[in-house]
Parts: sequence; structure tokens; C-alpha cells
Amino acid sequence: MLKRALIVGLLISLVPSLSFAQGDNRAAGEKACGKDASRLCRKVINDGDNAVLQCLQDNHKKLSTACRKFLEDNGQL
Repeated sequence: MLKRALIVGLLISLVPSLSFAQGDNRAAGEKACGKDASRLCRKVINDGDNAVLQCLQDNHKKLSTACRKFLEDNGQL
């Protein structure tokens, strides 16, 4: 449960803070990158959102198409 909360926190930090879009972007980010974060960033998952984001960026060539697109669309790649 803690791991999932950290992933959700990461994904919230990746999206713009527009209140009307936050819920949609949060769900989209979790759907797009949740599995990638769990698969690629297991060692840093408890080190905070920035560590997970850095891990995803470091592993950008291994990301799923959906996660890569989400991060690119939100200015993170």
C-alpha cells in the first residue's frame, strides 16, 4: 500500500496543478506509469517522488509506450 501511495504521489507531481484536470491526469498517470515504476524503480520506490521520477527518466528507453508518452506530454522527458 505504501508503494502504491508513493507512485500516486509521484504521478501527481508530474502533472500540472490545474484543479479541474488533476483527477483525470492523476488517473492517467497511474495507469500509464504505475507498472513501469514498480518494475524499473523498485530499489528507489521508498526514496520519494523525485527519486522515482529520476529512475523513470534514467530508464526512458525501457518505459512502456504509454508511460513515455505521458511523461513527454507533461514535460518530464
